[in-house]
Parts: sequence; structure tokens; C-alpha cells
Amino acid sequence: MEGLLWVVPISGVVALAVAGYFAYDVLRSPTGTPEMQEVAGAIYEAALAFIRRQYRTIFLLALGGVIVIGVVIYFFESAPGVKPEELAIKTSIAFFVGALCSMASGILGMFVAVKSNLRTAAAAQHSVADALRIALRGGAVSGILVVALSLIGVFAMFIAYGGFTNPDQAPFTIVGFGFGASFVALFAQLGGGVAIFTVTHNVAWIVFPLVVRGFGLIASVIGIFTVRGSDTKSPMSSLNLGYYITVALSIGGMYFVTNSMLNERGGGIWFFYAGVVGILTSLAFVFITQYYTAGSWRPVKEIAEAAKTGPATTIISGIAVGFETTAASAIAIAIALFLSHYFGEQWGTATGLPHGGIYGTAVATMGMLMSAAFILAEDTFGPITDNAGGVASMARASEETRERTDRLDAVGNTTKALTKGYAVGSAALAAFLLFSAYLDKVAQLTGKPFDTVDLAKVNVFLGGFLGAMLVYLFSSLAIRAVGRAGAAIIQEVRTQFREHPGIMTGAERPNYGRVVDITTASALRNMIAPGLLAVGAPIVVGVLLKAEAEAALLMVGTMAGVILATVLNNGGGAWDNAKKYIESGELKDENGKVIGKGTPAHAAAVVGDTVGDPSVTSARVRAPRRRSCRSSPARTSPAEGTRATTTPCVPRSSSP
Repeated sequence: MEGLLWVVPISGVVALAVAGYFAYDVLRSPTGTPEMQEVAGAIYEAALAFIRRQYRTIFLLALGGVIVIGVVIYFFESAPGVKPEELAIKTSIAFFVGALCSMASGILGMFVAVKSNLRTAAAAQHSVADALRIALRGGAVSGILVVALSLIGVFAMFIAYGGFTNPDQAPFTIVGFGFGASFVALFAQLGGGVAIFTVTHNVAWIVFPLVVRGFGLIASVIGIFTVRGSDTKSPMSSLNLGYYITVALSIGGMYFVTNSMLNERGGGIWFFYAGVVGILTSLAFVFITQYYTAGSWRPVKEIAEAAKTGPATTIISGIAVGFETTAASAIAIAIALFLSHYFGEQWGTATGLPHGGIYGTAVATMGMLMSAAFILAEDTFGPITDNAGGVASMARASEETRERTDRLDAVGNTTKALTKGYAVGSAALAAFLLFSAYLDKVAQLTGKPFDTVDLAKVNVFLGGFLGAMLVYLFSSLAIRAVGRAGAAIIQEVRTQFREHPGIMTGAERPNYGRVVDITTASALRNMIAPGLLAVGAPIVVGVLLKAEAEAALLMVGTMAGVILATVLNNGGGAWDNAKKYIESGELKDENGKVIGKGTPAHAAAVVGDTVGDPSVTSARVRAPRRRSCRSSPARTSPAEGTRATTTPCVPRSSSP
């Protein structure tokens, strides 16, 4: 089994080499016309400002987190055979290492993504296929780095903290890495694995998540390599083919790993079935998201049709689509949890061992996450294609080039929504494990069984009620933060126009870095309240209403959060692509005449897109623009795209 564990660092190193090759392949690609290079230079300037502000703040918060986590662990946590001070120090170190890995992947990934914008636009002058390859590989650098550095980091901490000599202690000491890297899901899948280890004394139950993620990483890398675009078929078809290959390889890897590591008393096949459930659930979320956000299906067409009668009906139609999408998503999650838990219980029946049901859901979650690197590549693919469209437009590229970048941008809108839908689904599976872990921890601390949450008790009902409310309050604060950051952009741009009139004539160059720095600082400052709410509310409820009410808050709040996230994500993506649907000339009137750009319907769709943007992600801000003017980039996150006030014409005085 120890030999199989070495798949983790090997897969991580191979993936890092592939990420390096992808970065090389992107950076050696043609950089287009001088006009494109000028626009891209402004984006790069803004990106540097964003990185300096964002990651300086994150680094300082990470240092503070080291101290806080160390103190909390010392006073309130315990692990078998580990002294409190040792547990606190090791967990704090793991946290900081995880944070550093996350920051490294973010900085390197953004650098390559920003460089990919220009090269994607340049490739679009000749071919959709080349532009697709560059955009996907540019996005893959970030996706691969996130997973590879996380796996290598966890493996290194596992070995350093005596994972083989003290396997009952290591999971407790390395868990800080998951918090530091925002990779908590990796450890949520240990649900039932420490517990089963105490019965079987087989460390495979603890390290299985690492090994199966290593196989998933390799499957994702192969899937990305197989993506070949075409100038005749939809770019989405090419991406889907690569994902299908990733899924097939993941199923094969899951079979090998479960039968090699979890075949206790011959029952490994049941966990393979649970893993396949998770893998197919990821595929289901891909189909669900594409149906609700791609322009070739009914929901987006419905919103585009509603735009004929104005912004109000556009918004109403988009909200209806967002609400509708919850049904398919919730049903998919429910089926996945039921089947994976059932297969785990069948393993328990076949082997006579405990905790099979909960571990079955853990295996399913790991199965869903096997394709994470591919999905993350598609996530960054979206902003790259969005930016490439902005570069082509601002550089006044040919109509053919703009048509190609628009095709890629429409697909990018879908892949961004797809990634968030995938995250919602995997988080829902992991949340069940975290909830079970909470019940077990309370039982451990109190010395009494704790496996029932009685909503008939008033305190428990209040806990669940408050949990659902917190989801909406958090969303309100986050969306308000977007509005305030947008206002900061508007004020800064107006100030620059007023103090430097040469910008209007092209004689002076705008200070793009200052715009992004102010916007990023505003966004970080305005996210303090949502962050404190998420951390503080559970503490207050736990202290005042006690453990059972806290369980209700976690359980009901998670359910409400999953539902609302689905509404905002798919509704926002559908609004965005409804606008793209009109811009591509697909919408027609009753006489067959195209209703395209510059029409009232298009203006209504732009309003819908503006409403949808903070729904998809509260960090994206779109400043006002005029279609007829030459634009200059100024957007909150350079990696997320560039849309800006325009020059040399006067910006409109509307809000974002």
C-alpha cells in the first residue's frame, strides 16, 4: 500500500511539469498586432496592481491566522497521543504552508492567464482552434497548480508529521493545511476513514483520498491534452470531449484504487460503485449547467425572447430560470447522497465493519473531485476568452476575429457557470460529511451519543431558521460590496478624466494600476463584514443556543446555501449568454429580421447581464461603456476580464 501512496507525489510532480509546458506553449505563441499589445500591456499593468494589493493582504491575514489557529487548537482541540502545544504548532505550520501553496498557484496562474489574453486574441485572427488551445492551456496552468501543489503539500506534511509511524495522529496535525489552502474538501472526505482505521489498523483508509486525487489529476491532464478545437464545430463540443475522456480515465482509476486499498474482506467493489456515483454526479452537473446557461438551449433563448419587451421582462425571465434550475441540481445531489450512502452500507453488510455509509459518501465526493483540475482549467478559460474579446474589440480587430472571440466568450460564460455548479455539487456532498463529523465531535466532547437533531425543540428550530437567514444576509453583503467597488471605479475614472483631460484625446495614458488598486482595496474592505458574519454567527448560536441548535444552523444553512448558489450561478450565466445570443444575431423578429447589437432588445439584455454579473460572482464589476468608442481596460480583477470606461468619448454617468 505504501508503494501506491507514492502515486501522490509522482502525479503532483508530473502535473507541475505539464503546467510548465503549458505555460511555455502559451508564452511562445504570437502576440498579435501592436494595437493588441498596447491593450494587453494595460491589462498586465492592472494585473500587477491587483496581485500586489490582493496577495499582500492575504499574506498578512495568513500570518494572523497562524496565531489564531495555534491558540484555538491549543485550548480547544486534542488528538490521540499528541501534546496540546505540539498539536497547536504543527497545525499552525500546516496552515501556513497551505496558504503559501495557495498563494503561489494563484500568482503564477494569474500571470499566465493575463499573458494568455493577448495570445488568444492574436490566434483568433486565424483560427478558433488555436485560440481555444491557448485559452484552455492558459487556464490549465492555474487549475493544475492548485491541485498539484495541494497534493504535494499534503503528502509532504503527512510524511513530515509521521504519517506512517503514527497514522492515527497525522490526520489531526495536517488538517491545518486544508484550511490554509482553502482546500478543506480534501479533508472532508476523511469522514469515517479515521474511524475505520481504528478497527482495521489499515492506514489505507486515511490516505485513500490522496491517492485517488493523484489518479484524478493525471486523468485531468490527459483530458486537457486531448482537447483539439475546430473552426467548424462548437468549442463547447471540443471541451466536452476532453472532459468525457477525463471521466472515463477517472472511473478506471477509481476501480484500481478502491480494489487495491479499500478491498477489506473483499468488499471493495461497493466503494467503487460509490465512487462512480460521484464521478457521474460531476457529469450531471456539467449537463445541467450547460442546459441552463448555453445559448443552444431553451432557457437562454427564453431570456433573449423576453428582452424584446424590455429590461423588466428580461430580469423576470432570468429570475425564473434561476429558480427553475434548483430542481435538477437538488435532485442530482439527493440521488448521489442516497446511492453512495447505500453502497457504503452494503460494504458494511458484506464485511461486518462499521461506518461504511458515511465513508461511501466520502468516496463519492472524492470521485466528483477527481476531475477538479480539468474543471478549474475551464473556470480560468472563461475570463481568458472574455479578456481576449476585450483585447480584440479595443484593438479594432477584424469582424472575423471578433466573431471568433465572441464564440469563445459565449462558451467561457458557460464554463465559468459550470465550474461554480460543480463546486456547489461537491460542496453539498462534502457538507454531509462535515455535518456528520460535527455530530461525532460533540459526542466525543460530551461523552454522550449525539446522532439526532430534533427540530421540534424551539432552540433547534431557531438555529435552523437563523442558518437559512444567514445565507441571504451574507449574499446581500457580498453583492453590496460589488456595488461599492463599482462606485469606487466610477469615481476614480471620473477623477482621472477631470484631472487629466489629455486622456480624452489620447495625449495622456490613464493610470490603470491605480484604478485596480483602489477597486481591490475597496472589495477587500467591504468583504470584512461578510467574513465576520460567516465566522461569528455560528459561534454566537453555539454559545447561546447550544450544540443541537448549532447542528441545525449548519444543516439548514448549508441546504439553503446550496439552493441559493444554484439560483445565482445559473441565472447569472443565463443572463450573460442571452446577451451573447442577441449579439451573435440569433434573435429574430416575427418577420425573420435579425435583432442584434444596438437594438432596444440588446440594451435590455445588457441590463440583464449587468444584474447577472454580481450574481455569478460578487467580485466582478463592469464599468459603463459605449459600443461605438475605443475602450481602455479597468476592471476589478484583471484575470476576470476587462470592460471599462471609454476614451476618447465621455463616459456615461450611469452606475455599473
